[in-house]
Amino acid sequence: MSGAGELVAKAVGAIRPRLNGLEPELAIVLGSGLGGFAGRIADARRISYRDIPGFPLPTVPGHEGELLAGTVAGRRVLAQSGRSWGSACWSSPTPRAGSGARSGEAR
Repeated sequence: MSGAGELVAKAVGAIRPRLNGLEPELAIVLGSGLGGFAGRIADARRISYRDIPGFPLPTVPGHEGELLAGTVAGRRVLAQSGRSWGSACWSSPTPRAGSGARSGEAR
């Protein structure tokens, strides 16, 4: 395995153990205006983007930069709280977990 496949495998390897057996049914991206929804996730397991190899760090002020896994209304969910904007997600100047850069800093 190489390239993107290897990066995905590393990310999955960092996320799966932290889910403590939870298998999400739904995935949700919490964009602007939906951040309050994170508070509705019961028994939330929080995984910082910094702990996920290669995951883009948020570039938008106020975006948390974490995955939340838990339940909402009895459904198992995985929510992405905070994200990078558009093509900035994959351009080289975007800080990435493990790069040593902090959100908002160029590498």
